[in-house]
Amino acid sequence: MKANITRKFKRTIAAGFSAAAVMCASVIHINALSPEDVVSDNLFHLVDFAGGSEISSFETYAEAANEFETVKEDYDNTGIVLNQKVLLAEYATAIIRSTDACEVNVTYTEDISGEQGYINGCYGIDAAYLTTDSNASKAEFMISGVKGWASIDDITIVPIQNITFRMTVYSVENKRLYHEIKTEIPISYFS
Repeated sequence: MKANITRKFKRTIAAGFSAAAVMCASVIHINALSPEDVVSDNLFHLVDFAGGSEISSFETYAEAANEFETVKEDYDNTGIVLNQKVLLAEYATAIIRSTDACEVNVTYTEDISGEQGYINGCYGIDAAYLTTDSNASKAEFMISGVKGWASIDDITIVPIQNITFRMTVYSVENKRLYHEIKTEIPISYFS
């Protein structure tokens, strides 16, 4: 029990430090591994995003996911990359697929109720990435209090070391809490 609590505490502290690293990323150089740095060869590459290195590669997602669970405590942000697309990461954000014309609705299955819903990147493009399912076909995310599963093809998983943009934020002005929603990641304005 004590070891389990200590492990959870360490992960909480690590997540806090990781969030701080994201905020300082524009000031401090981070030697991170980008998905584009990983060779595109139809293998599932187990990587250390924070350390900037590949750990090993596998022919199946199941093999890579099993090794991910075995070694993730040894690295700061372990992940799995296939053909330069992140399929799994310990610490990441999820970018919802969107277009300039806002005509794309991403369908998802709500985690608790199992009901279908949809989200449009034009009214919330970034979400908290939570995990990926056992066959790498769906990613779980959370946005505005809703936890849902969407096709991995509709979500871009961005490891925190690779975040180069300002995401949706909360701010306080005159004792009021404002949720500043990002609608286009590369654009500096908020809705």
